[in-house]
Amino acid sequence: MLDSNAVDTYNDSEYTQCREFRGESTLRFDFGDSQQPQSAIGVHDKWLPAGSRLRVRLSTPLDDQSSFTGDPVQGLLLDPLPVKDLKLTVPKGALLSGVVSRLELHHQPSRYYVVAIHWDRLTWGQNSLLLNAHPQHLYPHGRRYSGRSLPLSIEESGEEGTFTWPSSHFRMDRTFTAVFETAERPKEPSVEPER
Repeated sequence: MLDSNAVDTYNDSEYTQCREFRGESTLRFDFGDSQQPQSAIGVHDKWLPAGSRLRVRLSTPLDDQSSFTGDPVQGLLLDPLPVKDLKLTVPKGALLSGVVSRLELHHQPSRYYVVAIHWDRLTWGQNSLLLNAHPQHLYPHGRRYSGRSLPLSIEESGEEGTFTWPSSHFRMDRTFTAVFETAERPKEPSVEPER
């Protein structure tokens, strides 16, 4: 930019915190006239009933420097999970896939982070289940990660289904474990007919 006093000004902007998001899809051809036995076909995209409790160890480390809301996250199922409605048991070590559904830094009454993980798929072998799982209850993990318990003012403002760190930084590494509980299947959005 050249102003009326012949001063030449140059402005250069650089975007360094852009994020790329990707999606995955699977195309299957499970024809009705297939001669495969039912046990070989497995279970595909059935919904895990509400009220199922899953103990999960995180496989994707999360921290305040490199993680963002919407980031994909993976975890491992630590205990076998019987599913009576589907007459099967999900084995220990099954893979959970989901997203960081919330990551917020708060400054009042003191600095703390609120983090939430939402699991939406459980896979093992050729099998997959859909689920809607959040942390089972308010889980003040500051005691483990920052060496001190939550101040009462923060604990009272905590929300169901979130993890809270009373600290300037947070990190969930591959040793992080927590109990998650499935909720009802989300309702499909209704589509209004065109007039």
